[in-house]
Amino acid sequence: MLHNKSFTIEIKRLIQIIVGGIGFLFFFAPILLGGIFNIGTIAGLLCFGGLLAWGLFRPKILPRLQTLRKTKKGRLLTSLFCVLFCCGLLLAAVESALMVRAALNAPPEGEPVTVVVLGCHVKGTRPSKALRQRLTAAERFLKEHPDAVCILSGGQGEDEEIPEADCMYRELTAAGIAPGRLYLEDRSTSTRENLLFSQAIINDNGLPETVVVVTNEYHQYRAGLIAKALGMETYAVSAPSGVGLLPTYWVREWFGVLYEWIF
Repeated sequence: MLHNKSFTIEIKRLIQIIVGGIGFLFFFAPILLGGIFNIGTIAGLLCFGGLLAWGLFRPKILPRLQTLRKTKKGRLLTSLFCVLFCCGLLLAAVESALMVRAALNAPPEGEPVTVVVLGCHVKGTRPSKALRQRLTAAERFLKEHPDAVCILSGGQGEDEEIPEADCMYRELTAAGIAPGRLYLEDRSTSTRENLLFSQAIINDNGLPETVVVVTNEYHQYRAGLIAKALGMETYAVSAPSGVGLLPTYWVREWFGVLYEWIF
């Protein structure tokens, strides 16, 4: 019986080491390959690094935890950690469910719509990988819906040579989208400004008020929250981010959504 229990513990340790190691690599790889480092990266590295450390060093850590829990302060600290960790997992699960639902909120067929492509980083004059993903999704939708008009929304950052809207305009017209269907919004510096300034273009030009937001899947829910606060009716055309980058940006978005809920 004791042998079986020890074997089960070792299997659990092995699973923890494997899951922790793979998860850690998933969040560390974007740093090495693309220099991507954000709060999602930090959170992922901490969580999976902690799981990996627990699996590797459990025999040394466990006795110290047991000793710590013999004191009143130690029991309070460990209990508080467990409660906060469980609350964090529940919050992440709820946010993820809402994010998935928002990403799948497809626009109605046959109804006039205005497409709004949310800007993303431009490298010099060329779109970043994330912006390229959004442009591919926008191009596909516009070709499938030839009556739709489109607002390209994105200003110019300090490290960008041209506004994001200009970059998107060049790429979409080169892909065969008629220039007359495209409106440029080149002042915004945030998602809120993307939607606020696009709303002004819609009102000034009498464009359809039903809006189709084109952005990466992880970003759709937060964009929808902001749009709703502005009184906009929106649907989603989601650009896939790819397995390599999705975990980092998905976790980062949890913090962005939480910020929108609170503030």
